[in-house]
Amino acid sequence: MPTTEIGTWRHGDELPVFEHPKVRFGVEICYDTHFPEVTTALSNKGAELIFMPHASGGNEPATDKQTRWERYVPARAYDNTVYTAICNQVGDNEAGQIFEGVTFICDPTGKLIAESNDGSAELITTANLSASALVDARKVPETFFRHFRRPEKYSEWGVD
Repeated sequence: MPTTEIGTWRHGDELPVFEHPKVRFGVEICYDTHFPEVTTALSNKGAELIFMPHASGGNEPATDKQTRWERYVPARAYDNTVYTAICNQVGDNEAGQIFEGVTFICDPTGKLIAESNDGSAELITTANLSASALVDARKVPETFFRHFRRPEKYSEWGVD
């Protein structure tokens, strides 16, 4: 967790995947999204959609935050062939923090399919998450790499 949150929050020890009648999903909060292993673990457990709720404040304009998040959130979707949906709080929390909003959804190829980044109002962002698009993306061996993973070698290579 960020150093400013030490003493306020504690680390979790589980990565559950939840069953919904239409989709299996996992949740990564804020800081978790900075670790590719978390998304991989959830996708290996069967998650098809990863929700990424944030409480990311600061003095960064919404457009800069979205640009920064677009460097790695689409990669999490692409690398694991899952949908990702990231959202942030918006407005003044009346405790000295201002939140810029920013919400976007990526398809299993990492393409942004819906977004809103108006930092001045709460908005709802929706997208049609097609089960067939997920299945189709996972049929392409040149872009669906998870089944080629070699976890038995990772510790040998210094990866935990």
